[in-house]
Amino acid sequence: MMAMVDLEGGWRITVDGLEVGDFAAAQSGRFIRWAECAPSDTSDECSSGLLFRKEAKLFSPIGALQLDGTIAPARDRIDGTWKNGDQSGMWYAVKLPP
Repeated sequence: MMAMVDLEGGWRITVDGLEVGDFAAAQSGRFIRWAECAPSDTSDECSSGLLFRKEAKLFSPIGALQLDGTIAPARDRIDGTWKNGDQSGMWYAVKLPP
């Protein structure tokens, strides 16, 4: 038996020092996605991801964008790296209050 990390809710995302915006995340077990998208939605604006222990791996159908991150012990922040082909950088997300 394994406890699941609950990351559902609002998140403020910053990429390479530039605030991208606030996004709502929905979660079903180890799977996470933007809340506005249905679980099976593969449209360009929808992303999905996997959670495993303290790691998050988020994918976007736009290009080959992938975000890898480490979930903070308080589960209120994720820090990591992004890559899209030969481009890469840093990103982080901070959980917004309910």
